[in-house]
Amino acid sequence: MSRLLQDQPDPAAIQALLKKEDFKTTLCAEYQFDSGTLRFCDRIIDFSDIDGNVWTGAAGWVGVSEVSGGTDSLASYLTYTLGIPWENWDAIGQDVRATIPALVSNPAEYFDRHAILSTQMFDNQGAVVGSRIILDKGKMNRPTLSVKPGQISLSLTSENAFQRKRVPPFGYLTQGNQQHRHPTDNGLEYTPTTASRPVDWLNS
Repeated sequence: MSRLLQDQPDPAAIQALLKKEDFKTTLCAEYQFDSGTLRFCDRIIDFSDIDGNVWTGAAGWVGVSEVSGGTDSLASYLTYTLGIPWENWDAIGQDVRATIPALVSNPAEYFDRHAILSTQMFDNQGAVVGSRIILDKGKMNRPTLSVKPGQISLSLTSENAFQRKRVPPFGYLTQGNQQHRHPTDNGLEYTPTTASRPVDWLNS
């Protein structure tokens, strides 16, 4: 509790809300793309935090997967999902509508860039209290854009320090995995991945 309060601009205000248990919270998802940061929250309306950042109200559209993993477990990811019903597509703004498809098609926009999950406190009048509390901070690596009857969905996976960051998916360490993370590293080029691959060791 002391760590949470000491990072707040007004610790007394936060402590008073917690004691009264008379407050509301909203879930915030921040995607730091190369071309600019997108911010969404699970409120119906937008809000501005104490730093002046505007968070677009996405109601129940913002989702996040359960954090899994632990000792001796395989690499895991946190998945952020933005599901937008077609009837609300126009409401999110022209800039966002134009940006989302372009982000998925350009790895430089998202790969190894931060995705941050946080929560913001409000008093019972709906006023912002204190700064956001960070719940998870990871680096994006796999976007998926899907169109389904009734909605369009954007999913992004990220790795954080608690999810064995940089461990290959499914526990494999292959040339493909290494190239995905470090394109100039060919140290695993001759690591056998299939029994039928011929290797000319004398000329390699």
